[in-house]
Amino acid sequence: MSSRRGQSPKHHSRAVSSLLRNQEERRVSACKLPALNDVYLSIGFNYAGDCVPSAGKVDAYMIFVDFSDAEAPGNDPPENLREFFFPNAADWYTRASYGAFSLSVAADVSRYYRMPAPAASYNWDSGFTYEQHQAYIQDVLQAYTDHGNRPPPPETEVLYVVPTRSAGPYMTRSMAFQGRVYTQNGAYVARKAVTFGADPFQTWGFKALNHETGHTMCLPDYYPYAPGLDTGYYVGGWSAMGFIAGPAPDFFAWDKWRLGWLSDDNIECVTVRGISEHILTPLEAAGGIKAVVIKANETAALVAEARTAESLDSSICAPGVLLYTVDTTIPTGNGPIRVLDANPLSGGCDNDELNDATLSLDGKASSYEVSGWGLAVKLVSEEGGKFKIRVVYS
Repeated sequence: MSSRRGQSPKHHSRAVSSLLRNQEERRVSACKLPALNDVYLSIGFNYAGDCVPSAGKVDAYMIFVDFSDAEAPGNDPPENLREFFFPNAADWYTRASYGAFSLSVAADVSRYYRMPAPAASYNWDSGFTYEQHQAYIQDVLQAYTDHGNRPPPPETEVLYVVPTRSAGPYMTRSMAFQGRVYTQNGAYVARKAVTFGADPFQTWGFKALNHETGHTMCLPDYYPYAPGLDTGYYVGGWSAMGFIAGPAPDFFAWDKWRLGWLSDDNIECVTVRGISEHILTPLEAAGGIKAVVIKANETAALVAEARTAESLDSSICAPGVLLYTVDTTIPTGNGPIRVLDANPLSGGCDNDELNDATLSLDGKASSYEVSGWGLAVKLVSEEGGKFKIRVVYS
């Protein structure tokens, strides 16, 4: 071995290792498609949406309200509603983020704050514009502060507003408010707000909070906004940002990478045409390669990840390698992520055609050719929790 004068072989080895690592980081960074800020909740990196931090400890505050036409029953105190969400919702995030994100929620369970207007007057399900949503939140704060006679809630990242279950007929759905929250007097309260309807209690359970909190971190909806399409039309039950009650609610590897829960070391990036092989480890457990990203251009990519019936995805009905496309030009609710069905017309499983979309070695499809992309992915082997895939990019 030779080295330059004055440089030890060990120092030379470290320098080479550092150079190779820098080259690898640059190569992986090529797959970090940039967000388009004129596309609402674009799924690229560094979206400029004043997003709630997605790493570290994030503080939030929860308020409970009732109405003159929807009074809280005496046998359902605010503490019951807090326990409906916590600790499960916070634990869900800890597991999804591999411990990188901690949601800490303080709740005022002393009472239901009586809103200044009847529940019916808010016209919750008739479109609910940004301005209407903002007015509702300011009414909540008016009730909380006794029209300015009490201090506002402590400043946090997210304000959660939970109505009595009695308000269900007037408020069916939960929503995230994508603006900063101030009292009518201009006092700052939170970066974002989440206002719940009846859907957590009637349909989705505590994971409604995980879905809506995802919006505060600028994740989009993966279910379709277009009328007449099933909730799982684009992604099946493969993300809580799509079908909340699906069998595989853990977030996609692409989103975990954007949120900072996966590092560049957990991603392999393909930008050059040819044949390559990769070993994926299940998304549900920390460590290893979690996604192979094949970049098509500056706005689109194909992602391969391994999903297994573990942790948050314990109800998966078709484990294997999941393929999906990412398109930063498509806004929320219009399919910015679309799962590719390796087993079309199979009937699916767990009530959705896409829930068995994975590549597997159990007699269903083990390879998939992406039409119009010049791409084919084959599952070569599965052993010891490792999925070996071959990518042909022509």
